Amino acid sequence: MSVRDVEMQDPVAGRYAVFREPVDAGEFDDANSARNAPLNSPLSYLRHLYFHSDLRYLAVAAAGSVTIAHPTAGGGGNIPVGDNGAKSSNFAFGTFATSHTLVTHNLGVTPFAIVAVGNNVIWPGVPIQFSSGNGMRTIMPVVTATQLALTERVSSAAALPGFGLTYSYLVIEAPIGAANDILEEWDPDTGVFQCGRGKFRSDRRFLQVVAGGSPLAMFQGRSMDARNGAVRCIRADGTAFDPVPPSMQLGFVRLNMAPSYAGSMAYTGNYVGPAPIMVQAP
Repeated sequence: MSVRDVEMQDPVAGRYAVFREPVDAGEFDDANSARNAPLNSPLSYLRHLYFHSDLRYLAVAAAGSVTIAHPTAGGGGNIPVGDNGAKSSNFAFGTFATSHTLVTHNLGVTPFAIVAVGNNVIWPGVPIQFSSGNGMRTIMPVVTATQLALTERVSSAAALPGFGLTYSYLVIEAPIGAANDILEEWDPDTGVFQCGRGKFRSDRRFLQVVAGGSPLAMFQGRSMDARNGAVRCIRADGTAFDPVPPSMQLGFVRLNMAPSYAGSMAYTGNYVGPAPIMVQAP
């Protein structure tokens, strides 16, 4: 007899799974038999699973986009360059910082979240505006138990002009535990399927593996690389995003002297990244 595809429950552990038997051995109706091992040891038999109620399927708590009006900022202030007496402490850089709320999720826990501009996911301190020889504006996503926000910072010798930028966001629900005693149920009135004591419900919005995605990709390896002090980020479509332009240079200032600049701070590597798994965010 060959191995089969099986739908099975374990009332004691409260599990529900659909899987391919790893071996043709053991009793069919024994949840602890060798042929039913994926039911009670899902992480050891991932390649045999089609579905398991104990696994964390990524459910969307909030998704959308917000256009932020970044104000004119910078210039007219001072920031110390360093404590070394050979360095100036009055090189005129204006600083500015503020926060922008993207969404109030009120999950009560700090969730996993993604923020993107166009096809580029942003990370803490990613630059969104440069002024050659003057300074830059950076942005940082901040996640709390109630909100997803952005912290904006400007450091520039001359005022950077204001502009609008649209940010897309995705907030993932926290894992949920057992909510009831239902092992498997489909409600014909609501059309909702649930299983595993309510850990999985079909009326939640789950990320789905779809060719092309949103575009959104899950990588099975690192999707960023660093070289020359700058980073390269791999997009969902496999192309590279280098946020630091070749014109960005590090400036050095001595007392009563004009600043001097080092070479470009742009990324100098050739990283191409891993193959992505495309997903759709409903």
